[in-house]
Amino acid sequence: MSVRPNTIGFLGAGNMAEALCRSLLASDLAGPESVVAYDPKRERLDLFEKELGVRTAATPEEVLRVSHVVVLAFKPQDAAAALEPLREHFSPRHLVVSILAGTSTRYLEELLPRGVRVVRVMPNLLVTVGAGAAALSGGRAASDDDVALVRRLFETGGQALVVSEGLLDVVTALSGSGPAYFFYVVEALVEGATAEGLPADVARELAEATCQGAGKLLLETGGDPAEWRRRVTSKGGTTEAALRILEQAGVKDAFVKAIGAAAKRSRELGR
Repeated sequence: MSVRPNTIGFLGAGNMAEALCRSLLASDLAGPESVVAYDPKRERLDLFEKELGVRTAATPEEVLRVSHVVVLAFKPQDAAAALEPLREHFSPRHLVVSILAGTSTRYLEELLPRGVRVVRVMPNLLVTVGAGAAALSGGRAASDDDVALVRRLFETGGQALVVSEGLLDVVTALSGSGPAYFFYVVEALVEGATAEGLPADVARELAEATCQGAGKLLLETGGDPAEWRRRVTSKGGTTEAALRILEQAGVKDAFVKAIGAAAKRSRELGR
């Protein structure tokens, strides 16, 4: 089985498309000559041409004409308006990769001709630094080889896992929205440290390094986060005092509810 695509076309050239394109170009899966992008915003096409060195198209039809893999990277609410005028230009030779949050493969298959293969992916922006976390699921016409190819494309920017499509709304809530939760925590850590007199630049540097190190420890040891928390928490010590405040404030419960709210919103977008 070959997992090397031919021409990859992007319908939409926003931040996520740019991040994925950069990771593909840095791998052995695609060169600038095998990528083409379309976006209605001229400044985005200029970036793809001048910074990434890839081809751009004047129309979405041109992307479909030359591409084998087509990445849908526009806003989810624009799916029908974007795809219905292009329906006759799609064919079963196209493998459609959707990164549209909350948009099911079944819905996209209804907008496209019969036999077009669709794989839905929920990536996150951490692909920008090669540390992305994506999950994907194939539609009814997608083969195992199609899913394997898409997984390989997204592995150029980090981790990519295959899951059942019914779980992708939860994935959206966890890893899709997850970077924002992390940044929120870092903001809070810095704010707390500066309130106690630490210079803001020092607080930020220490907070970032601590979070990076904690994440690396989990990844490299494969340990249980609860067990590592217990190891760090000495009885009667500073960490115990801090965690007591977090527990009293219901921080863990708030995060659990946040995941639930994000998953619910993803399901709503899908409807």
